[in-house]
Amino acid sequence: MAKKTSPITKKARVLPASGIKNTPSHEYWFILSSGKEIKNLKELAEDLGDMEDFVFSHHVNDHRNDFSNWIKDVFRDFELAEKIAHCKEKKKAQLVVYEHLMGKLW
Repeated sequence: MAKKTSPITKKARVLPASGIKNTPSHEYWFILSSGKEIKNLKELAEDLGDMEDFVFSHHVNDHRNDFSNWIKDVFRDFELAEKIAHCKEKKKAQLVVYEHLMGKLW
């Protein structure tokens, strides 16, 4: 019997590393605890600025960083995933994502 592969792993293989202009299929969008959907890295950067503190804290705390995991698993952008893994503040995380995206464009 063949070993099952998780859908994220399977889908991640076809997404480019940058993830700047690409949006994965709906099943791989990030759904915040508030119910809002984030489709790509550009939207993540934009939404971090307006995100309520309790929503951010739900996804980023001492025990986990859901944004880092999403970036790593869906976009396969290990560099950005590592950078954002250490961000415990919304504005810092937003700045890191924007700087990373701008660096990819230039």
